Amino acid sequence: MRWHFSLKKYFRNIDKPLLISVLLLIAIGVVLIASATHANVPGPRRYSFVLRQLSFAAINLVLGTFLMRFDYRVLKSLARPLYIFNILMLLAVMLGLGGPAAGEAAQYFAPRYNLSANGQLQPPLTVEFQKGVPQKISASLTGTDGGAKVLVLGWQVGDGVGLCTLQKGVDYALYKLDFRPGKQDILVLSYGHRGTGKTHLNEVTVIGEDSLGVIRQLPVNGFVPTAVFNSPLQIRQQEAVLFLEQAPHVLVLRADGENGYVAEVE
Repeated sequence: MRWHFSLKKYFRNIDKPLLISVLLLIAIGVVLIASATHANVPGPRRYSFVLRQLSFAAINLVLGTFLMRFDYRVLKSLARPLYIFNILMLLAVMLGLGGPAAGEAAQYFAPRYNLSANGQLQPPLTVEFQKGVPQKISASLTGTDGGAKVLVLGWQVGDGVGLCTLQKGVDYALYKLDFRPGKQDILVLSYGHRGTGKTHLNEVTVIGEDSLGVIRQLPVNGFVPTAVFNSPLQIRQQEAVLFLEQAPHVLVLRADGENGYVAEVE
């Protein structure tokens, strides 16, 4: 009876609007993660990200419940040192201390260049294969609707034209990569037919300048055709990342020396 009374008193003193707000934010976060990781698509670990988020939420709710029962007045003597410590931590965040190392990029969605029905790049694509020397990329797309298409990319080389022909995609996506010092490369993802939540990735192609100054198709070692989620390409600290159907695994593409790239599953 005594426990029932204390429990009732404990919940009566809870800030109910705050509790409801926290629970709503947790629910929204879980829904967003489920959507971003395509939990509705059948797979061996389709709910892994959702379950992990729910586990973190449950642990934090338990910790929050404990802290609500903690008598903060016992820390009164430490109020000034804790205040100064928090101010120093805020200043560290403002000054960027403890952030990514120099040269490392934050994680973000890479801008995608698409192809119109007549093969025009949207938006127009200009690449600095050698930094400081911009080159406009032209494109030609041929093939039947719903079938495999041939993509030809071209750029100026002196008085001539450099070409790269790709023919393993029903759909193509182009991106610019800045993974190699002083150089910029074109990443082309050749997709098969778009499915519900996932699409088969047939080929990964990188076009860039090699150590001899020749602009050509660079080798991509380790890539095996696989199914990926219909989610944007992410750039993560000099790596291009795509989520695989076998969550939580991802396909990671990174530069491998001066003349090539490597693709790995993590």
